[in-house]
Amino acid sequence: MISNDALQVPALPDGPVLVAVSGGADSTALLHLLHRRLDPARHPLVVAHLHHGIRGSEADEDARFVETLTQGLGLTCVFGREEVPAEAERTGESIEMAARRLRHDFLRRTAAAEGCVAIATGHTADDQIETLLLRLARGTSLRGVGGIKPAAAPRAGGVPVIRPLLGLRHAQLCAWLVAESLPWREDVTNAADDAVRNAVRHHVVPAFEKALGAAAVPSALRSMALLREDDAYLQSLADAAAGACAVEGGGLRVVSLQAQPLPLFRRIVATWLYDAGLDSADVSLTALDRVGALCAGSEAGTRDATLGGGWIVRRCNGALSALPPASPQDALREAFCARFAIPAAATTLGPFRLATDAPALAVRFSPGPLIRQPRSASPLTLPQACTIDAALAGRIAVLRPPRPGDRIAPAGSGITQKLSDILTNLKVPRARRSHVPVLALEDGTVLWLPGHAVAEAAAVHGARSGIQIELVRR
Repeated sequence: MISNDALQVPALPDGPVLVAVSGGADSTALLHLLHRRLDPARHPLVVAHLHHGIRGSEADEDARFVETLTQGLGLTCVFGREEVPAEAERTGESIEMAARRLRHDFLRRTAAAEGCVAIATGHTADDQIETLLLRLARGTSLRGVGGIKPAAAPRAGGVPVIRPLLGLRHAQLCAWLVAESLPWREDVTNAADDAVRNAVRHHVVPAFEKALGAAAVPSALRSMALLREDDAYLQSLADAAAGACAVEGGGLRVVSLQAQPLPLFRRIVATWLYDAGLDSADVSLTALDRVGALCAGSEAGTRDATLGGGWIVRRCNGALSALPPASPQDALREAFCARFAIPAAATTLGPFRLATDAPALAVRFSPGPLIRQPRSASPLTLPQACTIDAALAGRIAVLRPPRPGDRIAPAGSGITQKLSDILTNLKVPRARRSHVPVLALEDGTVLWLPGHAVAEAAAVHGARSGIQIELVRR
């Protein structure tokens, strides 16, 4: 028997609750328990099921099972389908990471479309202890060892996620389903040890309990709850201090950040980055340390720190600002200017024009060997090609016409030249200089002038990897 008190359901405003149901034991038990616990007049349930395009006919059977289950309970079910293997191949993610991202996106979209006040997922105490062990193995923070929160606040305009089963073990839920004569589906891939979490579930957690006794997991779960309380208190201090660090426009004042104790500094910056739109996986200790290094010292000027996902934190005029990436597929095409994150994988961007009367261009990126840049060729001649340092992947770049004051320091030359002087020497007519492509960083640093040189700042040295760039007519 599972009592109502065993479910961790926070107070919710009236409105539909979206229940994520795969058909497995945990999510099936979650649906039945919420159906019995929640008042349908205040919190009608809506079921969401995503077909991941992975397990063929077995996944089709899962969908039919969920459809039959929801019909039997008199509920609405929203079905979705994603081709996870193809998406993982496209993005370079693991199957597990791509599935998780697409599943979360599907649930958020569905919850918004159905006007839901919460998304309920079937995470259990087993998921909690597995998460603790995985995070300890890779290194984590106080927040990390606190594990999965019973309720997670959304980003602005989002829907909160609740996890009512975090106090219950998977075995308890299976026993309850059997006692209630309620069927569920088994995912055969959960029996394999290919995924690290499966290996932890099958081998590490049982060994943990065998060596330390049956009380080991409940004791660890209580400790995690206490750590979440401590983390919440520190976060409240950070939130109170964040107001003194804020500047108009959504940035942070460097001198105010420098005055904060390190635990509060990290929390202020992490919250700021998360609110700016960074994925939680990119708000890592490495990212926070890079921002910390950016805040060190009192020197003037503009400096950047590149974070995960192509985000950039810029220090300028005593304040930090967060600059979002533009994905290669959705490069922001402004008038006579293309802005994008330099991709590490093979990608083609375009078409775009540098002037109304200029030819349409495309830029092809691919990992490749060093291409020696020919000197004194006209930058108006296409195609053009070069190789830049692979360390620039993820940096925000702009393909644009030359601007007044543009300079380039050709690799190995030891000198800096004005682009206007170079174009004069190359006999490029002034009337056609708006057709000349220049690859630069957002801060104005010129990386490549086709037909002339790659800049020292972008050059490939020694055995470093390179990104091959080809500029072609489209």
